[in-house]
Formats: sequence, C-alpha cells, structure tokens
Amino acid sequence: MISINDVDCEYLWTVNGLEFTEDVKERWNSMDFQERCKYLTTKPDRIEFSAREVLDDLFVQSEESYDVEDMYDGLLNDTTDEFVNRFQEILDEISGFDSAEFFTAADEIDPTIDLKE
Repeated sequence: MISINDVDCEYLWTVNGLEFTEDVKERWNSMDFQERCKYLTTKPDRIEFSAREVLDDLFVQSEESYDVEDMYDGLLNDTTDEFVNRFQEILDEISGFDSAEFFTAADEIDPTIDLKE
C-alpha cells in the first residue's frame, strides 16, 4: 500500500475508469474511508504484438476465408525468419503509437492517510 502523499502517477484507477490524480488529491481529505478505498495508482503499459502469433492468426483466417486446404501449412512453411523479423519491426512501430499506451492498476492507496497540504 502507498500513501496518497507518495503518489506521483498522472492517473488513478477506479472501477468507473481513470481520474486525474490532481483532481482526486484536491478532494482526498474530504472523502470518507469507503470513497478512498476505490482508488489505485496506475502504471503505463503498451500493447505488444508477436509477429509469429499475428501471422499464425492471419494464416488460419486465410485458410478459412479462402477455403483452400493446406493453405495455412504452405504459408507457414514459406515464412522465413527474415520476414518474421521485418514484420516484427512493423508491429513494434505500431506499439510505439501514442494510442497504443494504456494504464493498468498498480498499488492500493492507504485510505487511512490524509494528504499533507
């Protein structure tokens, strides 16, 4: 558990979504215990793609969509490590997009500690 005084993340997580930490801190001392218990710190994360998994899904879908027997195996066998590496670079670039960032819940905030003003 972390003290509200030590919270330095931009957003706090609640069951209702994310709130700016600054806004929550403004209200913290006027909240009751139950309200305070709803907040967790957040940490930023990014979506990540595995080239092999994405290609595997693509090849399965292709075989099913085109209804061509053994298309999956053929595509898989034709896929070189060099191609997988190039494709992974593109997927990594997507992971770098601003919209690929999201926040996950991290630490509980101790509801018994008031914010020092």
